[in-house]
Amino acid sequence: MATLPQDKLEGLERRLEAVEAELSAGPSAEAYVRLSKEHADLLPVVGPIQAYRRALADFASAEELARGGDSEMREMAE
Repeated sequence: MATLPQDKLEGLERRLEAVEAELSAGPSAEAYVRLSKEHADLLPVVGPIQAYRRALADFASAEELARGGDSEMREMAE
């Protein structure tokens, strides 16, 4: 499986955040059209990146619970 450089993924996430902030600031009509298009282009790329990172974090939390001392929590994590 090919891997993407983390800095490139983070850059895409930061750009989406910046575009969303600019859209929220009430840009001119021309800027709004440009930003809306960029947002529509970025969202299908960044959404899965964010979902993947959340899944990794959830998996790490489950592993931590599975290694913990509480047997009920360990069963739930497994």
